[in-house]
Amino acid sequence: MGSKKSAIGTARRVVAKEIPYFSRYILVGVLNTVLGYGIIFGLMACSFNPYLSNALGYMIGISFSYVLNKRFSFRSSAPDRIAFPLFLASLGTAYLANLAVLFSLLKFLAVNPYVAQIVAGGVYTLVGFLGSRYLAFTALQSRS
Repeated sequence: MGSKKSAIGTARRVVAKEIPYFSRYILVGVLNTVLGYGIIFGLMACSFNPYLSNALGYMIGISFSYVLNKRFSFRSSAPDRIAFPLFLASLGTAYLANLAVLFSLLKFLAVNPYVAQIVAGGVYTLVGFLGSRYLAFTALQSRS
């Protein structure tokens, strides 16, 4: 019983430590989401393919997201020549997860394309946070 309480206490401390980072990341994500989905849905409303709309929306949001996440969410002082490629790698991984979910929802489950974009965006957010927090920015702070 003691080890279970210890594990729960450790988990609570880890989560408490991550709340400020995650809260700021979510705030940046909300701003980025408004921009990204505005582009995605605007293009889809103009009869662009959902996959192309998705790619363009995320590509435009990357530079916006990088600057705000580096300076505000994670307060990293890492040089851009190091941080940006790692940020791109974490977002690339997030984007691949996003596309896998989007493809599965559209191809196999015939989910409405707008709903599929939102679900896939949630996956992108979670994977992007983990990559940014533990690869691109936090790890770099100890190297700088």
